[in-house]
Amino acid sequence: MPTTTVWLSTTLQEALDARAREGEGKSGLIARDLERYYTLLQDELRTVQLSEAEAGLIMHAMMGTLMEPMSYRMLWAEVADDARLNGAHEEFGLTQEQADDLAGRLRDMTPGQIMAIVDAVERAWRSHGDWREAVRSVGLVR
Repeated sequence: MPTTTVWLSTTLQEALDARAREGEGKSGLIARDLERYYTLLQDELRTVQLSEAEAGLIMHAMMGTLMEPMSYRMLWAEVADDARLNGAHEEFGLTQEQADDLAGRLRDMTPGQIMAIVDAVERAWRSHGDWREAVRSVGLVR
């Protein structure tokens, strides 16, 4: 099995310590938790329904934005600002009203749904094809 070295912040180390049984290695715990997390993201993404244009606006709004563990909750504001301040919604054939509706839906989504969208967008960016194909390949649009 391939190995990977991971450096952990104090916060993550403390979180692992709180979950580890005495004498248990951290490697198995990290693998288990990552598997749980990725499964959760996949399950949450299935509950999200976005049009291709909406996914495009979200991708555009996230360009140059670093989504940290706390800032992901503000995705709705990034989308709203990108539409209102930059007119980005027009690039995707959306009206301002549709962009506002998307921002409102994002604001009302669960943290799991938002994190699943963020993860899918970041994976779509790694695709080297057309953005429309990318959002479909990662499950952001069905």
